[in-house]
Amino acid sequence: MSLYHFALNNGADLATITSLILPHKDPDQLMGLDVCERLTRLDSSLEVLWRTSILFITAHCLQLEVWRSVKYLRLAGDSFVVFSSVAMPPRKRRRYKDGGREHYEYLPLREAILREGEVNFYGAISEYEKPKPTRGSDFLCTMTVVDMSFDDPGLRLLVFAPVSSCPVVKSLGDIIRLHRVKVSNYKDSPQAVASMNKGSSFILLDGKNGNSYKAYQKSHPAFTFEHHDLLTVEHMRKWISAHPLVTRTSDYLVQISGIKDNYFDLCCKILYVDDRYLPQRVTIIYVWDGTDAAPRTLPVLQEEDSDRAPLDTLEAKQIPLPLPPRDVLCDLPPVGTMLPIIPVVPIDSLSGQMPQRGDWVKFRNLAVRTHAGMVEALLTRESKISLLSTDAQLVKNCESAYQERILSEYGHLPHSSPKPPQSLTVTDFENVQFSTLREVLTHEKVTYKFRCLVRVISTFPTQVCNFCVPLPANEDKSGTESSPVFVYGVRFTLEDPTGRLHAFLFAEDGAKFFNGHPAADLYSDSSLVGALERKVQKLLGYKYLEDGRPAPERDPPWIKVCLKSYYTDESKQWESRCYRIFGTTFPG
Repeated sequence: MSLYHFALNNGADLATITSLILPHKDPDQLMGLDVCERLTRLDSSLEVLWRTSILFITAHCLQLEVWRSVKYLRLAGDSFVVFSSVAMPPRKRRRYKDGGREHYEYLPLREAILREGEVNFYGAISEYEKPKPTRGSDFLCTMTVVDMSFDDPGLRLLVFAPVSSCPVVKSLGDIIRLHRVKVSNYKDSPQAVASMNKGSSFILLDGKNGNSYKAYQKSHPAFTFEHHDLLTVEHMRKWISAHPLVTRTSDYLVQISGIKDNYFDLCCKILYVDDRYLPQRVTIIYVWDGTDAAPRTLPVLQEEDSDRAPLDTLEAKQIPLPLPPRDVLCDLPPVGTMLPIIPVVPIDSLSGQMPQRGDWVKFRNLAVRTHAGMVEALLTRESKISLLSTDAQLVKNCESAYQERILSEYGHLPHSSPKPPQSLTVTDFENVQFSTLREVLTHEKVTYKFRCLVRVISTFPTQVCNFCVPLPANEDKSGTESSPVFVYGVRFTLEDPTGRLHAFLFAEDGAKFFNGHPAADLYSDSSLVGALERKVQKLLGYKYLEDGRPAPERDPPWIKVCLKSYYTDESKQWESRCYRIFGTTFPG
């Protein structure tokens, strides 16, 4: 295969092909030479090869690497064809005596990191962090750029600029052109610094083939973009499409299902940014990666605490965060934990950092806390937010794992629940498919019936002796009151990895649930109270120590329940929607 055919088939332009021809020899004419002679001929043209940014020379079994700092070529194999995968010829604009055009030379990244002073280069953005405020007036935007000469690990780039001039990258894989950038070593790795207030400049362009060549952002109003720039962008787009960008990972990167009680990194999708509470300076970022947060244990509520606590605070403790609006909930995936991330820094300091709904991002250095038995992540001053491309391998891994999950037999069940599901309870509809609580909350009909696998997080009232209530007394014809009739009136707080809700256990449904224990005046029936307490303690996951004392934490088991939704106000059906347990028996 000739040089021309090989290079043309791989996307090189004619100027690059011509510059790669060895002096006075076509590569096809060198096939009969021995290895030593070939090295001699190639070594004589080392500077030509370097100036055109040769990365590798391949054909058949031969590989040759060109190093600027080493005056020899490493060879393996018996034959070769010269081909440059770097289609970025230097662009020059000459300065004339009359003060005309300025001179620019765009360097491959591998050469730029070896230069002293200011350099200009093109790069594809493989990592991007949202701008953060500095101690001065500028904001700092950090990214990693790559090209054909330096794609692993790439060049770390720090851009200092006023908040209005910070790069706002639309998608990883987009192209940035930089002028007057300083490159140095930081912790034994190359690092580039561009300061918009000290003469640096940039433009951002779409990195996908076939899209516009118009810059979608520029640091300064005046800039040039000529035919040579167009060719460079075109060749970079071809390379980007053929070389998926690599997102670096760390030992701290976990899924939502793997969050422990320490700092962590997370690749996730932004489901919703809830800023409805900005007057109170609170923002909640809800994220998702298709996995389930591991259920947490809950502290045992002491009797003196429950006697003292106002009734309304108990509800607030058990559902600590407000749900997003219904229209947002209805667009969410049916399974997978919706993890809340709560900034613990002033909202003003997050200007320019807040991700948008639908973005895939990587959070770094998130803290974690458990609030009322629910996992919450905290965005601190040390945390960072990086934009991810939908083509990134991390994103593809999340999406493919989710697709496999929802198509599996037990895909709608919690990760931590036994398979097949085991339960202390049985239902009258064992053949009905399980629904997640998110599917219950977002169902299109106000009234509907479901079967779920949940944990009972709390009861209200907390004291079993208050589980039964008397119905309004009736008077007979003689005017005397009949004996009061008692019914069950309990509210359970139910949880699965997708959410929490309150469900009522009332009247005959309560009698069926507490099998063999009909409703009665519990204040006058201590034996019934004792039997109910033992059942409730099993539901709530109470454990006991060897000395008989209750353990300080409880771990509720998974149980099957049937739920039905209903409304209490005909004129406000969705606003008055409630849930009730039915068709469920706890035989234990």
